[in-house]
Amino acid sequence: MRLISNYNRAFDNLLEFAIYHGFKQLYLFAGSVEWDWEYSFSVHRLPEHDFFVEQLKKLYANNIEVNLVVYLNDDVNNLANWERIKDVAETIKVVNEVVPVKTLHLDQEPSQPQQYEALINMLSMANSIYPTSSTVKPLWTRQKMEDVALFFSEAFNKTISARNTESETKFEYFVDMVINATDSSEMMAYSNEYAKIRSLSQFYVERTKIFGKPGTNIVETGFINQLPEAETLHYQFQKNPDEFFEFVSDMSKTYGTVVVHDYMQYYFTLYCNSPQNWVGLGPPKTCV
Repeated sequence: MRLISNYNRAFDNLLEFAIYHGFKQLYLFAGSVEWDWEYSFSVHRLPEHDFFVEQLKKLYANNIEVNLVVYLNDDVNNLANWERIKDVAETIKVVNEVVPVKTLHLDQEPSQPQQYEALINMLSMANSIYPTSSTVKPLWTRQKMEDVALFFSEAFNKTISARNTESETKFEYFVDMVINATDSSEMMAYSNEYAKIRSLSQFYVERTKIFGKPGTNIVETGFINQLPEAETLHYQFQKNPDEFFEFVSDMSKTYGTVVVHDYMQYYFTLYCNSPQNWVGLGPPKTCV
């Protein structure tokens, strides 16, 4: 969700929610190249730039780190104009001169191997300009390099081969390339089974350690847009909130942190209400 104003205390509610629940980091949607490049990123400004920067200052004043989330195109398998991510990274540099931004978080997860070369080029370009993180698709942890390499250009494969020859760490899975190309990354460990989330998280974190990069796991609590029940903990929370909180606490202790997706739906999962209806008079009453 992109908050473009503080109407009805929308941003203040987010800040109070984060403080009340002890969140140390937020991932805030800051736009897309497809829709916001021409009038914003191309001139090194965020959409609603002045408002956004002022809200970031509020978060910083309360010791909450911010990752600004941007995606390339609506179609996850459309990597057209990936070079424009250079302007996005330059924009985040401009913002960082006024208020600290932890990372530029790129949220583009193609499933077609034909798009993987462009993805890595985009991530590498962004990371060369500003610390960049990326969402990680679980599919990428299952795809072996010898399989996806069939879709790479000859020049790209030569670069990979040379890198593997010179380095002690080898690319075995496609996820390795994403981890290596970025400053940090976040695994979409989306499932309604706690054991499955743990298994996926553990494999992913082991890969990040090989490449000496930070890795964070994301759990899903959403329920809208026909999200399959098998991909969210929303219904598990409704059945047993204590088990959910114990799981999240354990994940945080095991891996250092855990990301909960996303604010609006997690809020509703907790309180059966919209955060816009919270007037800041104290913690809202839970509905379970």
